[in-house]
Amino acid sequence: MGLYRSFKFKKQLLDSVSRFVVSEKYKYLFIVNPKVASRSWQDLMLRLENKDSVRDFKCIKEYNIFDINKILYSNEYFKFRMVRNPYARILSAYKNKIAGKISNDCANKAISFIVFNKMRTLIKRNALKNGYAENNEEEVTFKEFVIFFSNKNPETMDVHWMPQTLLTMDKYINYDFTAKMENFNEDSSFILKKLNIKEELLLKGRTTNSSNELEEYYDKELQEIVYKTYIDDFKTFGYKEELL
Repeated sequence: MGLYRSFKFKKQLLDSVSRFVVSEKYKYLFIVNPKVASRSWQDLMLRLENKDSVRDFKCIKEYNIFDINKILYSNEYFKFRMVRNPYARILSAYKNKIAGKISNDCANKAISFIVFNKMRTLIKRNALKNGYAENNEEEVTFKEFVIFFSNKNPETMDVHWMPQTLLTMDKYINYDFTAKMENFNEDSSFILKKLNIKEELLLKGRTTNSSNELEEYYDKELQEIVYKTYIDDFKTFGYKEELL
């Protein structure tokens, strides 16, 4: 009941709750963590259970309090998550959602198109107003993006760059396993064996940001800002403060 009471009136974190996918067939709880190979896991789940969309899965907040406690705190369900180095995750979010071009060829993408276009405008306006804009152009730079979200309350951040300890509700859930995107294939194999699922069904993970790419976007100032903002992620998941 602690989970329900603590987050009942926090809209952004309730959105996090909606990302917890429950499989009654395979007895697992998994959170869809944006920018952390979630698509590979979603595709596997859909194929295994013959569903068309991840929305067809039952979300944990749809259960009653008794069943939520059973799923979260008993040994009946295998609870796992996948996390990523914060430096790489934030850069990926920036390139995909802020610097990248989002198409609007379907309803969901159209919503993203509107939301993130508005966010770009807000970030640039804030940078110009507070004197840290790197140019007067419409394009948002990585520095402008990092400084903007670092001044926000982590609980109100967009899920694509919300701290992973918050997004996965680390304080309230005792996970059976935390996989890392950097070890995608090895950690995924371990999870599949625990769930008695054939390994070949899972698509292999893609390579994360290269060291050259991280060096291209990060300077010492941005590295320090990201580390300070995501210090709980770095410490909880064992990532080093050093960029490389």
